[in-house]
Amino acid sequence: CIDSAVGVVPGAQAAFHALGGRGLKDVASGLNYGTHLNHEQIAVFGHVVRDSESGSELPCEQWALVRQDEAGLHLLRPLLLESDERLRVDSLLAIQWPHDRPYRLATVCGLQVRKDGRTALIARWLAGDAHPLLAEVREKTSGLLSRHPAFGLSAVPLPDEDASEYAADDNKLEHLDSVILPAGLSARSTSIKFYSAGREKALALRLHELVARGSENERWSLLAGQ
Repeated sequence: CIDSAVGVVPGAQAAFHALGGRGLKDVASGLNYGTHLNHEQIAVFGHVVRDSESGSELPCEQWALVRQDEAGLHLLRPLLLESDERLRVDSLLAIQWPHDRPYRLATVCGLQVRKDGRTALIARWLAGDAHPLLAEVREKTSGLLSRHPAFGLSAVPLPDEDASEYAADDNKLEHLDSVILPAGLSARSTSIKFYSAGREKALALRLHELVARGSENERWSLLAGQ
């Protein structure tokens, strides 16, 4: 039987915003990290890319929670709520459950389309607290900078506080021990820098070893220091 419903924001970019991340498109403000990126965008586009994130609504869907066991959360996505976000094993989800709690990051570990067209899946919480980061990448082929959603993970539970307040504390973020990136991002880059939302200074973090790779994401261990 179906016990309750959970709020689900599907997809890495939407989950990034649900967890309090911002700055993927806005580098126009002097409060943002990308002054050097501003100059490059002016040279390429003739202007600075403006923010189209502000005020946008999260694509939060109400999914049915069938049960929870050692495998994870067994969820059913209502057919009428199927969005353009196509899910597969390894997709990221931001899940709000119970409804008065902040979003937490989970990954799809099992998925099946039922005969009635609805999607049944199993989602598993990611171990550790997840924090939205901006990954600034220098592309190998073009040499241009691009920004992508990333999620820093801390194996040690952190204080239960507002995500945006935590994201502003770079000293705490530099103790993250792993990061989730879009699959293949590191392979096509000459360098990757990490920023917390709205900060100009890069975090003193660098990729160390590949821990796991999926169809959509890969997880790397981190080392402190540039």
